[in-house]
Amino acid sequence: MVNLRVINDLNNRRTQGNIQTLKGKQIKTEVLDMMYKLFSSLVENFGFEKLAGGLGAVSRTWEKEVDVAWCGKSKSIYKVVVHPWAGGDAVKVSFMKNGKLEKQKIYSSSPARTINAIKSTVEYADFEF
Repeated sequence: MVNLRVINDLNNRRTQGNIQTLKGKQIKTEVLDMMYKLFSSLVENFGFEKLAGGLGAVSRTWEKEVDVAWCGKSKSIYKVVVHPWAGGDAVKVSFMKNGKLEKQKIYSSSPARTINAIKSTVEYADFEF
């Protein structure tokens, strides 16, 4: 024998999670607008380029010559790749030096804070932003 009260409680809990409110949609659009501002400002103001594939990722590469002991001059390359992350409410930033992944970080704060974090990391690696 099936207890109908338990089934009704389960159905109510399922539908409560699926109902979207207007407030939730408004917050989602604000977050998407914030991420759009971040990516557009990276491309327009800081020399980042859109990556092929249409996923919204952008990247920038810095190059400079450095003196290496016992080897002479060598080329040092630093690359930053910014990907949309978690449905558009955060970004994943990958920092690579000479082809090796140096650091990956997920930023979910404002675009200005994200840009400042990228800028400080690039400057700490001895490259000009």
